[in-house]
Amino acid sequence: MAWHKVITHNLGWKVVSVVLATVVWLLVHYNSSESYRSQEIRTFDSVPITVLTPANDPYIFLVEPPSVRVSIRGTEAAVKALLPSDIKVFVDLIGVSQLVTRRDVEVRLPEGLSVGSLFPNEVKIERLASDPLPNPLPSDKP
Repeated sequence: MAWHKVITHNLGWKVVSVVLATVVWLLVHYNSSESYRSQEIRTFDSVPITVLTPANDPYIFLVEPPSVRVSIRGTEAAVKALLPSDIKVFVDLIGVSQLVTRRDVEVRLPEGLSVGSLFPNEVKIERLASDPLPNPLPSDKP
């Protein structure tokens, strides 16, 4: 088949496919670059880590290190309005049957924000002692 025939055979479909591919590329390119352009990053140092335990857990835990550095990503307005108290950093020990010595750190943020980076992302947990629960009912025994 001659080159002329290769180029002109189904020319309409070839033009449509090139136009469609160009439109898809433009949509992906401008949507992804626009979302990255409008993102702002803010870093918070020494955010304290909370240990989540069941309500009836009598133990006291030592977390090492006791705080993390977290970078938050979001729109400029959302990042500027963010307060350190809005960042919830915790280690979840609820439902853990055996005490593991290392746990992943979790972060909860307001809607529209995401974690850019977290350091450290894992902490050492040490059970120190039991905290005697106060007896809320007076005893009738003499």
